[in-house]
Amino acid sequence: MTNFQKPYSIFILLILFLCLLPLKITSSATTEAEALVKWKNSLSSSSLNSWSLTNLRNLCNWTGIVCNAAGSISEINLSDANLSGTLAQFSFTSFPNLTRFDLSYNNLSESIPSTTGNLLKLSFLDLSNNFFDDKIPWEIGQLTKLRYLSFLNNSLNGTIPYQLSNLQKVWYLDLGSNYLETPDWSKFSGMPLLTHLSFNLNELSLEFPDFIPNCSNLTYLDLSQNHLTGKIHESIISNLGKLEYLNLTDNSFQGPLSLNFSKLSKLKDLR
Repeated sequence: MTNFQKPYSIFILLILFLCLLPLKITSSATTEAEALVKWKNSLSSSSLNSWSLTNLRNLCNWTGIVCNAAGSISEINLSDANLSGTLAQFSFTSFPNLTRFDLSYNNLSESIPSTTGNLLKLSFLDLSNNFFDDKIPWEIGQLTKLRYLSFLNNSLNGTIPYQLSNLQKVWYLDLGSNYLETPDWSKFSGMPLLTHLSFNLNELSLEFPDFIPNCSNLTYLDLSQNHLTGKIHESIISNLGKLEYLNLTDNSFQGPLSLNFSKLSKLKDLR
């Protein structure tokens, strides 16, 4: 090879390498767009007209879509979007960079598929104020990057999966206003970053969930309108010193109320 050919060959290789870089991004965007359109076709909605493969170049400007710097979808914000349908055709594996998922105030129904567990980079998931009819799948515990989870005001039933406590980065967890039943609380781990926890208005029974005192950063705790029994744990007072809101109303707790409640010095609302 001549002295001229050597730099020329290196130059060609460099150009080929640089050309390959955006292909990965384009392929990812195409996969995401195809998945969105497939899901859209299973829904009844008049607000997703921009969701079309003929509009692929504007994916990051589609209704409710936010992309990260690499052009991959990071947020799906479809609150109050007049959606009717299910998540059955939603391809969770197609959105590896999703950090926020908001489908609140819609009319979604039926089951939450077990493939939810593949959203490993998800850090926000809000499905509140919808109408889901099934259990929370145990695979949800695989969403290890999740930070915000709300299934508020749906029709979820069955026991709460203990795999939820695998979500060690979650700071906000709201399963209120469903029909969820008591799991084996001894299988739950503490969630050290959790600050907001609500299980209110469900079908929980038996004694106080014993993993909760191990969530030492809680500032908001609502277990109201269930069927919980037994004593109110003294460990609430000793371990949850950051509590500002505590609601235990409409249960069947028994026994004396600890005189140490006054040690919860940051409480602003005690019910």
